[in-house]
Amino acid sequence: MVTTTSTAQRPQTSPQRLARWAIAADAAASAVIGVLLVAAAGGLDSMLGITYAVLVGIGVVLVAWAVELTMLLRRPSIPLPALRAIVAFNATWLVGSIAALAIGWDGRTGLGAAFVAVQAVGVVGFLAGQGTALRAATRVAALS
Repeated sequence: MVTTTSTAQRPQTSPQRLARWAIAADAAASAVIGVLLVAAAGGLDSMLGITYAVLVGIGVVLVAWAVELTMLLRRPSIPLPALRAIVAFNATWLVGSIAALAIGWDGRTGLGAAFVAVQAVGVVGFLAGQGTALRAATRVAALS
């Protein structure tokens, strides 16, 4: 007996699984760091040498990013344009982090520089998974 399945019932393709994993990790890390920055900015500002306003602003952006990614994960599949936008956002964040480390700012402590560097390394990890998924999904789309 031959069984067929509709497109809606097929298991997700490998690019979709990888994209979902990388996006979920990005959402979780962004939410945790964002909430931490907003909640503890008053104590972190002197430890990191980063102003209260900058910490809160970055925290708010990260929480909003986490919410957006979480909403995207509720969809049955990740659209290719959305995956491209995620990769572009994270690449921009990475460039900004590297620029902040290279340029520096008054009062930043060694711990502040380490904090920026560690989160940049995390973004590299997300980009690796998301970029790999994007390349694979683009190849699959080109074959369709």
